[in-house]
Amino acid sequence: MPKITLLLLATTVAMGITGAAFCVGVTYAFTQLPIEQILSSL
Repeated sequence: MPKITLLLLATTVAMGITGAAFCVGVTYAFTQLPIEQILSSL
């Protein structure tokens, strides 16, 4: 495979994993903490 294809594939996979982890983290934070606590920590 050309290097550009591998690079695009690796980038897509990395973005997918990062996006999924971010969504899980945000969802977990919202279920564990009150909204006011999240807003005050921003």
